[in-house]
Amino acid sequence: LLENLGNPHAGIPTIHIAGTKGKGSTSAMCASILKAGRSLTGMYISPHLHTFCERICMDGKPVTQEEFASLTETIWPAMTEVNNRDEYERITVFEILTAMAFTCFKNHTAQVQVIEAGMGGRLDATNVITPSACIITSLSLDHTATLGNKIELIAREKAGIIKPWSTVVSAPQTPEALAVIKSVCQDKNARLLIVGQDILW
Repeated sequence: LLENLGNPHAGIPTIHIAGTKGKGSTSAMCASILKAGRSLTGMYISPHLHTFCERICMDGKPVTQEEFASLTETIWPAMTEVNNRDEYERITVFEILTAMAFTCFKNHTAQVQVIEAGMGGRLDATNVITPSACIITSLSLDHTATLGNKIELIAREKAGIIKPWSTVVSAPQTPEALAVIKSVCQDKNARLLIVGQDILW
């Protein structure tokens, strides 16, 4: 789908955020800091509180209903073409929204994008990006039917967002979760910063 749209997710410096608790707050703080630093910032979050438009924000403001509709119309032919090929499962609503967010940020010439993973990380639709920085917020048991029923399994799924040579910031974790994150960082030659240990806040 993204190839059909000209790979709008590529080429924009990105912060990718996964975790169980605090993803939304962390995304909002990162986007706010970047905006205050005069960087034109796109932010993609889920879920929303009142309207789907809140999921895609440019410089701190949700896209308008008109822009949301325009993005839908832009994505629809590419989505239909991929679905008609019948090579994959049908594209999900979350995948469509993710493609819409990337397209929006490219259209606005965003200087940076803050992307929150929807569920898990390794197999999440947002995990097509190559982030400069990855953030893993506090981990606990969530979506156990999909991600696993042990904290180590969940940590492995969330750590799936870590890319080679990236910088990783982790919230304080249980020893079991932290061991997994450290192992993945070592395998990917990623630099790990632990809140409360390497940085205070």
